Amino acid sequence: MNQKSKRLKVVIVSTFGILLSLVLIHRFARTPDVSESPDKSETPRNPRFPRGAIPDETLPAEQNDCQDAFSNAPVLLNDGTVLLCSDEGVISVLDAATGETIRSRLTGESLNGIPAVYGNTLFVGGSDGVFRAFELSTLKTLWSFKTNGKIAGGCVLARGKNDQNSELVVFGSYDFKIRALRARTGKMEWKLATGNFVNGSPKLVGNELCVGGCDGKLRFVDSKTGELTGVVDLGSYIPASPAVSDSACVVALYTGEIIRVDAERDVVAWRWSEGGKNKKKSFTTSPVIIGERVFAVSTRGECVALSFDAGKTLWRSSIPCDVEAQPIAVGDSPLVVDADGTARLIEMSEGRQTAEFALGEPVSASPAALEDGGFIVATENGLVTALRIEKGQGRKPRVSRLWSRRLRFHQPKKHSNPRAEP
Repeated sequence: MNQKSKRLKVVIVSTFGILLSLVLIHRFARTPDVSESPDKSETPRNPRFPRGAIPDETLPAEQNDCQDAFSNAPVLLNDGTVLLCSDEGVISVLDAATGETIRSRLTGESLNGIPAVYGNTLFVGGSDGVFRAFELSTLKTLWSFKTNGKIAGGCVLARGKNDQNSELVVFGSYDFKIRALRARTGKMEWKLATGNFVNGSPKLVGNELCVGGCDGKLRFVDSKTGELTGVVDLGSYIPASPAVSDSACVVALYTGEIIRVDAERDVVAWRWSEGGKNKKKSFTTSPVIIGERVFAVSTRGECVALSFDAGKTLWRSSIPCDVEAQPIAVGDSPLVVDADGTARLIEMSEGRQTAEFALGEPVSASPAALEDGGFIVATENGLVTALRIEKGQGRKPRVSRLWSRRLRFHQPKKHSNPRAEP
């Protein structure tokens, strides 16, 4: 065999080897399809549909491209509608009775703070550090104000120096500051420096503002001037808003303590803890005051009810899941929606769970109570559901679904140019 024939044989054998290798690679190392490797971000924590959960195909779908996601609470409006601000920057106004979309707008902005509506104006901050005002009837942007840190909480409307003609909207930021802006124009009236992040929302106690911070201090502030009128050092992070009743503020600490502060004297009235500071039973949501009792739930799902006047333990119970969403009061009962999307109604006198409804999707946003005793909740996967609580003589309450809608959007994004803080 001559040299040329040998080279030809080597080429043929090599080519065959390469082709065989490609076939084997394609057979055993091919890219898996979607059914083999699901996108974890789209997979609910509960892969099965528990009792009450709703598969996608049963939902009326908006004719849009992208799925919405919600990490803040819906807002019930006086005209029978519900407003939602999504993590993707979509503002939606739905009919609270049917779930039908009345109007919506994709702003292209960060709107994952806690929204608040006063009159015809929506106020909301976001993780981009911008606080924005929108006209509620048209959803057009009225003004925006740039801070130097994330805005995770909500705001409160307070009177300015000239009373009604200079209403102020007050909020906190991760740049360690509390600010008051003129509600009509967004012009800053005053600001107050703190020692750490301000994660919760300010609350009004009489004529003063009450604000908790991650520096462990509860501050009382003159709403008109921004002057500090009192400070109570509680010794640990205050991750959420205070609960307010008359002249008292009740706060929950990250270290597992619940504290009532007398706003008139700026002193601690009582301090509750279960065997001292316990980070395993930390609180990241606000307490709820229901009558003469205080209810709170930890991140691990431990529930506790205390007497409002003395902070005495009335009962303790637990739910089998972590909790990220703020609990609310529905009538005279606490409502807790856990991280896996199960809504649980709890009897306030003894702590027994009286009803539940499983959405089957993760929830981190607080529900919103309806006037008739029901509530609306939005999931991290864009599912908005209205539920009704039916109570009857001699039987347990029953939770049933009124409507469900998965919100989607397709509008092109628009970006505003927020002015920087002076």
